[in-house]
Amino acid sequence: MKQKKTSNSDIVKDGFRIKYDWKEFIALQFPNARIIEIDHHIAHASGAYFTSPWNEALIITCDGAGNFLTSIIAKGSNGKIKILDKSFVPHSLGTFWGSITKVCGFKSGTRHGGKVTGLAACGNPELLIEKFRKAVWSDGLKIKFDEKLFFSSEKLIPDWNNYRPERMKDYIGNASREDIAAGAQKLLEEVLIKIIKNARKKCSYDKVVLAGGVFANVLLNQKILELPEVDDVYIFPAMSDGGLALGA
Repeated sequence: MKQKKTSNSDIVKDGFRIKYDWKEFIALQFPNARIIEIDHHIAHASGAYFTSPWNEALIITCDGAGNFLTSIIAKGSNGKIKILDKSFVPHSLGTFWGSITKVCGFKSGTRHGGKVTGLAACGNPELLIEKFRKAVWSDGLKIKFDEKLFFSSEKLIPDWNNYRPERMKDYIGNASREDIAAGAQKLLEEVLIKIIKNARKKCSYDKVVLAGGVFANVLLNQKILELPEVDDVYIFPAMSDGGLALGA
């Protein structure tokens, strides 16, 4: 009987099924390759900075999570990136926005998150903003997320295995999805604008480059551009994880 030739897709499926370490998995296909690991948020930052028109820029990345980070604040100068601060899992604006997206009846993800931005125009942000401020806030250049609200107490250290996005619905109560979206949009803008203002105190560059799925939010980007501390903004077009390869 003729043996079926193993395809690359078969190897990928088997690799994930038996849970290879990713370096060992790559070595199966490329035994002589030099493997260099690039941090998720450094790839986001690099994609934004090196494709921007500026030599000097303040760099902000923000998403759900990658390599245990949810955001970095950095400055780029003369082709080099220097990190000023980081936010770690579970303190994540991307996670917050994903929870809101589900509460509003949509699937999580950048594309569906945009529907929440559209809904925000139809709601009253003041009805829930105080609740949201207790759930997510900024501390200097860091994002802070109330772990007790959204993680079960099964483990001492929160991780994604005990993350419970449905708790957001319980926390919000019976508000309309328009008001939920409006309050969440206002909170998102408040937190990142405060972080950018704080970052400008530590970095003299008034050109800002942005990457990460959170910056698919056009209303947020507009508010950042309108800040007196900001001269101009560049949003990496492939701001979500699809742009990581270019950044790496």
